[in-house]
Amino acid sequence: MNRDFEPYPVLETERLILNEITDDHAEELSVVLSDPDVAKYDYFYPTKSIEEVMQFIERYGEERQDNEEITWGIFEKHSKKLVGTCGIGNFSDPSKRGEVGYAIAQEHWGKGYAAESISAVVAYGFEVVGLNRIEGNITPGNSSSERVLEKNGFTREGHVRQRDWLKGQLVDSIVMGLLKSDFEGRKTHKLSHFKDSALSEKISILEKSLKETNFSGRIQIQKGDELLFDHVKGFADRSEGRLSNKETLYGIASGTKFLTALGVGKLLEATNRSLDTPASELLNLEIETYDPKITIRQLLSHTSGMPDYLDEDLFEDVDNIELDVPNYKLVTPKDYLPLFPRIPMIFEPGKDFAYNNGAFVYLAMIIETLSGMSYKDYINHELLEPIGITGSGVYATNDLPSNAALGYVLEEERWVSNIFKLPIQAGGDGGAWINASDMLTLWQAFERGEIISE
Repeated sequence: MNRDFEPYPVLETERLILNEITDDHAEELSVVLSDPDVAKYDYFYPTKSIEEVMQFIERYGEERQDNEEITWGIFEKHSKKLVGTCGIGNFSDPSKRGEVGYAIAQEHWGKGYAAESISAVVAYGFEVVGLNRIEGNITPGNSSSERVLEKNGFTREGHVRQRDWLKGQLVDSIVMGLLKSDFEGRKTHKLSHFKDSALSEKISILEKSLKETNFSGRIQIQKGDELLFDHVKGFADRSEGRLSNKETLYGIASGTKFLTALGVGKLLEATNRSLDTPASELLNLEIETYDPKITIRQLLSHTSGMPDYLDEDLFEDVDNIELDVPNYKLVTPKDYLPLFPRIPMIFEPGKDFAYNNGAFVYLAMIIETLSGMSYKDYINHELLEPIGITGSGVYATNDLPSNAALGYVLEEERWVSNIFKLPIQAGGDGGAWINASDMLTLWQAFERGEIISE
């Protein structure tokens, strides 16, 4: 049997997440453990203080570390609140047997949370721990727990007299059992909902960080078709008190380069050109110091060797960069041309790597040349709309959609908008606005070959 519970296994059902109970959950756990009705048929007495609850949490950790038992907190997905506990333990290695138990806060009785969480724990017991039999031992009178186990395929196997010692007296026990063969025949919980333990640990770290920091935005993690994490927090507009939501558009800065790359790739395919086409054949910048042999591939891969108009290594404060052309005049990619350094190449094309913002402005100019459209219109209407993205896209910072979030920088211990630090409109190296759902749609369309072929 596999009784290694490190790192903490995280289980997921349609409405619930089963995860580790920490000291931060003591108040919520107290609601469960201090209720006499919850404790009525269980081995513990109702807790009377947070200190007693903390002792439970400490014991949960010790039992897991000793591989004796694992107890999960049951958390609602929508509220993130702890609504109960569920565990498996009392293992017998020779017979590959274990025992399940649970406790649900009284305000959540009748919602089916017990049966739903037991289904995940049972699947974990059979498919991960390697059990052959799982039992549930129920004190007579606890008919609701009998129904919970029956919903998960358990069979009532007998009424054993004076089997258990409960709160100072011997009590009978109703033994209910489920064999692995029974489980395989009616499998109701797919273990695809058992999250990768390493990923679960990282998500736990992320959740802790979100609680401790002044984060504003949305974080969404998806694996295949399974949503693993989705969190929205903070303000989209601090001065107006407008909160972020799942439809909020965020400026993605250099993430815009992905859109530029896709746009160029789509146009190269449409015109039967390759990535090794010299960029100067498509658009000659007429800057004598730039090598005319620079290819599209080298611009995309930061190996062109051309000098960068925005070489961040040359600026002491990258949050307060002042360019020779005012930001309000940077409306189209070609407006950036006066900023391109008229100095020798940094290295011969293809011979080294140097991150280059200007290379993507050059690519945006090529998009305009090949398409006969503005960079903004091509990205919005020819790249994004065909794959179903109509809200996200390229927008001018003085004409943003109502659901766009403003960017902020911390100055003199105050959050102030960064709108005056940005170009009016995307130049190809930054400036697009997108929400998390549309970003997922974009990546899925790209991976399916719906934008450019493989």
